[in-house]
Amino acid sequence: MSSFKPSRPLTFGIELELQIIKRRDGLLSPSCPALLQSLPATSRALFMPEATQSTIEFVSTVHSDVSDMHSEASQHLKSLVETAAEMDLGLRGGGNHAMHFWGDRIAAPTERGNLLQKKYGFLPKRFSTYGLHVHIGMPDADSAIRVGNVLQKLTPLFIALSASSPFHQGMDTGFCASRPLESLVYPFSGGMPVFDDWADFSAKTSAIYQTGLASSLKDLYWDVRPKPEYGTIEVRSFDMPLQLEKAVALAVLVRRCAALALEGRLKPPENPLFNLDQCNRFLACRDGMNAELINPFTGGKMTMHYWFKSLLRELRHLDIPAAEQTYMEVLEDYVQLHDNAQWMRKLWLETGGDRKQDFQSYCEALSQALLHVTPARGAQRH
Repeated sequence: MSSFKPSRPLTFGIELELQIIKRRDGLLSPSCPALLQSLPATSRALFMPEATQSTIEFVSTVHSDVSDMHSEASQHLKSLVETAAEMDLGLRGGGNHAMHFWGDRIAAPTERGNLLQKKYGFLPKRFSTYGLHVHIGMPDADSAIRVGNVLQKLTPLFIALSASSPFHQGMDTGFCASRPLESLVYPFSGGMPVFDDWADFSAKTSAIYQTGLASSLKDLYWDVRPKPEYGTIEVRSFDMPLQLEKAVALAVLVRRCAALALEGRLKPPENPLFNLDQCNRFLACRDGMNAELINPFTGGKMTMHYWFKSLLRELRHLDIPAAEQTYMEVLEDYVQLHDNAQWMRKLWLETGGDRKQDFQSYCEALSQALLHVTPARGAQRH
């Protein structure tokens, strides 16, 4: 286990896993190597390959100001989109691709890609899904664990807010977020277990490594996990939103929830109900923002909408920069007016996304959403 490298508290960064699609038919394209090679040098350093070649990942630098984060991501994603268009390719968000079939995926020609195939067989190709990862800087290792325990309890809310994977293999799954279910086939996945402190975390992960099924934290597919070499706690449970703006707003939400936990104002329950986390996670995946579950912090049954609004009320009591307040309002509007999963279902029906009519139009509409910036707060958006 590597030692935890302290970082400036509450600095943050994002990782965006994007789908590469062929514009002529909307299907996934294994074009990551060619796309990376074609990017301008100023952008190339912030993009990297993932497990399969139909994915490209944007990795931001470390930020303390949300406007700078959004500006950086927007600039380089615009460069990526323009480069892709020259190759007749498109980029889009969403937690998975509606026509994803694992046998069609091509593993990335990297040492990590080869290792994953050797260790897990077809699973990395099956888990060719797309997420938003948010890193929050932590002052020390024990703080990372303490904050991570809290953020894990918020995972159902994170899943519901970002839900954008209602389809799989050409069919409606009946879930708003089917992507978070895919990782559950791995031996170490789902929710991060509760740990007492960094020493407890180190001891238990060392025991995991002895099984041979995991050799580093990269092999632990938990919703939340520390990243000791960066000095961060990382939230990994989000579907990649359709809109960059929404992804940045979700990063702000995680940052402010982490602040509550770091200050000791938000603590995990001392006597949690048995299996509550798994049940809440399942319900959030199935029903999205319409889910009804038990709030682990209060023990009360409530809807996701009510939980989200109550959390916003608590956050508004903090001294939050004006720019971040704006993004919180943007996120609130997205929840009220533009539920990604439900919009995708509506679009699927309108375009004949089952390929009986025009699957390409369905995918093109999703691609156009990526760099879309919403109008003034309260205005209707599509």
